[in-house]
Amino acid sequence: MSDMQFNSQSKSDLSELDSMEDVHVSHLLPNKQHLHQRFIDTLQKILPHLGKDESKVISALIILALKLEGIIGKDLSEKDTKMIEILKECIISDEDKKDSILKIADRFNTSTSD
Repeated sequence: MSDMQFNSQSKSDLSELDSMEDVHVSHLLPNKQHLHQRFIDTLQKILPHLGKDESKVISALIILALKLEGIIGKDLSEKDTKMIEILKECIISDEDKKDSILKIADRFNTSTSD
């Protein structure tokens, strides 16, 4: 009987340890809301400097999203550059996606100039 109690206690202790680790990890990683706010704040700072060049605006949004998600680092590798170009071409070639991205950019660009 003491073996059963020991086993059930150890399972309980392990699950508590797992949940404690989850709490510690969650404090280290930014949550989605935090990333979204950083995305907006950064867009508001950089969009006025890009002008109306659709290619630059689309590239900036892609790069910012990839950086905030941790997919690309501070320095862009050749692979990163190719990935960005592929994503940009996919967006530019699809009118709905392109319009959607440009509307997002326009909204943040005009909100900073008000």
